[in-house]
Amino acid sequence: MWCLERDILLIAQHLPGKENVIADSESRVMRDRSDWMLNPVVFQRIMSHFPNLQVDLFATRLTYQLPRFFSWRPDPLAEETDAFLQDWTQVRRYANPPWNLVGRVLAKVEEQQADIILIAQVWPSQLWYPRLLGMLRSYPLKINLQREAVIVTEPQPQVLPPLAMWPISGNIMLVKGFQERLQTSSCPLGDTRPHNVMIRYVENGSAGALNGRLIPFRDL
Repeated sequence: MWCLERDILLIAQHLPGKENVIADSESRVMRDRSDWMLNPVVFQRIMSHFPNLQVDLFATRLTYQLPRFFSWRPDPLAEETDAFLQDWTQVRRYANPPWNLVGRVLAKVEEQQADIILIAQVWPSQLWYPRLLGMLRSYPLKINLQREAVIVTEPQPQVLPPLAMWPISGNIMLVKGFQERLQTSSCPLGDTRPHNVMIRYVENGSAGALNGRLIPFRDL
């Protein structure tokens, strides 16, 4: 009626998907079960520790925490697409990747000698976990999931495992400086299995042990 009163004629016309890539991809995509974010209140606590974060490496228009963000698929609000194709060295970056990409994130940080804040599981049985501990440049901060710390999009996820914020770097000097500040841990006599020792410390509230030194969690 509004159009008729103003002599406006509307004509529907099909636009091939190849000429309308973003809208077509949005209509075909399924919800990603990894599409979740930290509660912005929790993220602001992270910013109070690391106020110079500038780019959110793994986000969507629904989950971005910083004005500048990268998306894994075309998104008109994203600065770039596919974080693994971008340079991570110019500014401090925040990464909350899908859990199956944590290993690739660690490799990228080492390759570019980058410095990022990573959100990842406290999961000592994973192959990437010792590598993660060996890249810390500061104490990890444990995230309390009892405070509604996580916001998810549909579908509803399963129970989330323990999460932590890991300040990691590919700069060997920064990593070495942090490791030298750690206290020597006490391992059981004759216990030469670092993996089991690591699990024991995680159960006692620490991130693990690295080269005989205990890595305690700090509260976020």
